[in-house]
Amino acid sequence: MEYVSTPIRENGELVGAVGVFRDITERKAWEEELQKANEQLKLLVAGVEERNRQMTLLNDMGDALQACQLSEEAYQVIRIFTPKFFPNFAGGALYMRSNSQNLFQDVGVWGKSLPLEKVFAPDECWALRRGRLHLVDDPSTEMSCRHVSQSLQAGYLCVPLMSQNKAMGFCICKPPAVFSQT
Repeated sequence: MEYVSTPIRENGELVGAVGVFRDITERKAWEEELQKANEQLKLLVAGVEERNRQMTLLNDMGDALQACQLSEEAYQVIRIFTPKFFPNFAGGALYMRSNSQNLFQDVGVWGKSLPLEKVFAPDECWALRRGRLHLVDDPSTEMSCRHVSQSLQAGYLCVPLMSQNKAMGFCICKPPAVFSQT
């Protein structure tokens, strides 16, 4: 309910008042609905802005990779752009398939140092074996990759870099909590 009153005066003296009561239940319901719709719109706009940011990053990264003349230049581009795709991760590493095709070797690290093997066989990584992302939230209860140190207490994400259905390399990223314990 909403109440509005207006004083009635005669010769400057208050002689009464007129009051109006209004039921504003419907208006309040509309205001709540409008506020919910506004919050949903903000979330949608934020999602579109994030997708736009990622598309811009992908385009920029693609342009930079097209201009690379050496593998080392491509590795540098990937090391520079990957943290931008995973801004909430504290660090990561880029591994590429060796020329012998039977090992993956570390070609660059960004952010905090990671407790990872420098060289390992493809079958030591679940992401490489399965050809898709491998997220581990809790290494003590989930399938952990053998290339990740057993001393690691927190989760990680392995991302295979595929070309023509073949793993050419992969990135491993660690969330910030991984480094708060060391």
